Amino acid sequence: MFDSIRRSWSRDAVGFRQGELDDGDGMAATVVAVIGGPALVVGATLVAVDALTIGQVMLVAPVAALLGCFFAGSAARMAAQTGAPGTWILRPAFGRGGSVVVSVVRLLMIGLWAVVGLGYAGGWAERAASESGLALPVEVWVGVIVLLGLLMLGLGLETTVKRLIRLPLFAGSVLLVGVLAWVVASRAGSIGGDGGGSFWAGTQRAIEAAVVFIPYIEAVARRLRHDEEAMPTFSVSYAVPATLMFAAGAVLALLFSDISDLTRLGGAGGPAAIAIAWVVIAEVDQAFAAFVAAGSESVGIVKTGDTLLVGLVSVGLIVVAAVAAPAVPADLAFLATSIVFPAMLIASLDFHLVEESYYPEADIYGRTERAVNLSGFTCWLFAVVFGQLLDPVGPPTWTDSVDLVALDADLPWRLIAAVVAGAAYVLIARWTQHRTTSVYGVRDVSVYGHRPEG
Repeated sequence: MFDSIRRSWSRDAVGFRQGELDDGDGMAATVVAVIGGPALVVGATLVAVDALTIGQVMLVAPVAALLGCFFAGSAARMAAQTGAPGTWILRPAFGRGGSVVVSVVRLLMIGLWAVVGLGYAGGWAERAASESGLALPVEVWVGVIVLLGLLMLGLGLETTVKRLIRLPLFAGSVLLVGVLAWVVASRAGSIGGDGGGSFWAGTQRAIEAAVVFIPYIEAVARRLRHDEEAMPTFSVSYAVPATLMFAAGAVLALLFSDISDLTRLGGAGGPAAIAIAWVVIAEVDQAFAAFVAAGSESVGIVKTGDTLLVGLVSVGLIVVAAVAAPAVPADLAFLATSIVFPAMLIASLDFHLVEESYYPEADIYGRTERAVNLSGFTCWLFAVVFGQLLDPVGPPTWTDSVDLVALDADLPWRLIAAVVAGAAYVLIARWTQHRTTSVYGVRDVSVYGHRPEG
């Protein structure tokens, strides 16, 4: 078991040389990961915080999912092509040390969303069990879900994806989404919302949500046998369930004020079976995905020591936080997501537009890269600082303290700051690359034995 966990968090390159997963495995893993608590929370927040109407949500959900799939597809392509862990993939854009800083923020994001998701799952299980006559504290149910997720982790990533996620959990998740869609659609005709919220605030929140799943997508995609279809496969695998989950979360919030009690789906006192099935099928794998992503991210940050020990310490901290404080507000998770988002945009643009979809092995494993890529790191900080100053997100104490620039225009300022920073990085990087090529000659573009045609 421990060897399986250690392989799941391997620092070594895998990919096309050792990969055990195919495109169908990657698709199932992504769909199952997106169908769950985090995406429902994002959808509910669109109406609970951003105050969108049902009509606005039905526009935001597919648009945000389609734009978000660029990040899912790009991350999958980079991971599948290089076979490298997430921290290493970030090195060309941010440098060796810069990539560690970005990974620390990503690890914090993973942990916060894991705690938020486990808190909701524990609440759903507690209410469903109470209706069935089994009254136990929510912390106990969070512990049960964590234990089941750890058991899945013990099987190893490849075995769990191929044996559990590929067939039973994938089929069960799709069936649950069908039931959820039928229930909410039958009640959605009379709801609307006041329409007094911010359309752009909700749009950028939903677009940013894509990066929540990036570390897990990277952990799965780097184990694919082939990299050619990684981008379209993972893009579609994200876009479709994300659209459904955003819309479903919004409708549930409009119907019931929040999504804390799934037993109400079946009517007054509703069937606890729906909530129990949702927790077992759609939430236990969320814990597994969070544990895989957290371990992979942490072993990239701590580059010495046994990967099993490093990964388990990271997972253990998440477990303790989830059991001890199952009511962590989602505001903190949204703040972390907004900070990670521009970094992932810069990394994706670096891969596609600067390096032309090929990362040399030397760039990934740090034989030629600088400690910090100042252009990438500075552009990321610019996007974070100006994005928060113009359009802060997070707990009220944070938003009140940084909301120093009052802008009347209702625009997605965080997205604008990220796009400006990304464009600036591309211009700087291509100019620097041109100068380097002119002085030192053509760069080595080989990638793990692959070389571009022509």
